[in-house]
Amino acid sequence: MNSYKADTYDVFVSYAHADDEIPIGASYGWVTTFVMELKKVLRLKLGGPGASVWMDHNLVANEIVDETLMDLVRASRTLVLFLSPGYLKSTWCSRELGKFLEINLAKKNKESVFIVELEPTPREKWHPRLRSLTPIQFYVLETLDGEVPRRLGFPIPDPKESSPYWRKLNSLAHLLSKYLIALPENRSHDA
Repeated sequence: MNSYKADTYDVFVSYAHADDEIPIGASYGWVTTFVMELKKVLRLKLGGPGASVWMDHNLVANEIVDETLMDLVRASRTLVLFLSPGYLKSTWCSRELGKFLEINLAKKNKESVFIVELEPTPREKWHPRLRSLTPIQFYVLETLDGEVPRRLGFPIPDPKESSPYWRKLNSLAHLLSKYLIALPENRSHDA
């Protein structure tokens, strides 16, 4: 038995750890920074404590990780997936996503997955149930020696309100809050 009590979470964050390494000059990894800012915008849009968001920084030392993660996936209402080549290669990410989709198929909530695309990835390598979803693209293609993807807000987001990073983060928060408000269950406390 694990020591973690799986509450209900509004958002489960699924990402490859390679996408959250801390760059020089930054205090946090890109995904961690993104999730911290997303929580702030969700508080603005939802009021009160906002949305309860779970990210694996919350795991307790010596927990049975596989069992704990699957309990948390089961207890989550939406999944925000940070899609990248690293994500597609991660066995852990594949298991989290598979379990979430299996649970949500039974509930008929296919659209409860929100994709943050960090780099171009071949759609045929995506899970078949995700292929019809529209990701929020957090990269631009720059023409140098061919098209080179550059992640928005990397290594540290530009604080200017008009930057593409903030506009897209706001779009994701809007879609998430709209979806969470429409769900019949009550939101839980902030994590």
